[in-house]
Amino acid sequence: RYRTNAAQRALVGKSFGGSGVAHAMLEAESAPLFSHFLLGSPSIGWDGGAFFRLEEQTRSSRPVLSASVLMVVGSQEGPGTLRNAKEFEKAMHQAGVRVTVDIVQGETHGSVSFPFAGRAVAWLADELSKSR
Repeated sequence: RYRTNAAQRALVGKSFGGSGVAHAMLEAESAPLFSHFLLGSPSIGWDGGAFFRLEEQTRSSRPVLSASVLMVVGSQEGPGTLRNAKEFEKAMHQAGVRVTVDIVQGETHGSVSFPFAGRAVAWLADELSKSR
């Protein structure tokens, strides 16, 4: 067993991994395990927007997520991805969750990986310094 600080646990994913992070935020068993959720260009529009349907269906029955959330997407990913990022931010705000959305200018779904990694580490370091 490894001891961790419950105030300093992050779940990170990019693309479908980011979609997994988004879904973990909605799950009663997994959401409380993490203090920070970092999503890089998440595929939350996949399957006809299944994430948004699940979020809406569970909003009133799940506890308010007490975590910080970062989403990073590239400006050149296409209108669907940018629209999904804004819709994600709006849905989380309605559920009482603070989300930081960072749109990286000139980056595509493939090229946003490295900017996501750098921005995620910087954002997380800043967030963790606040919890000391």
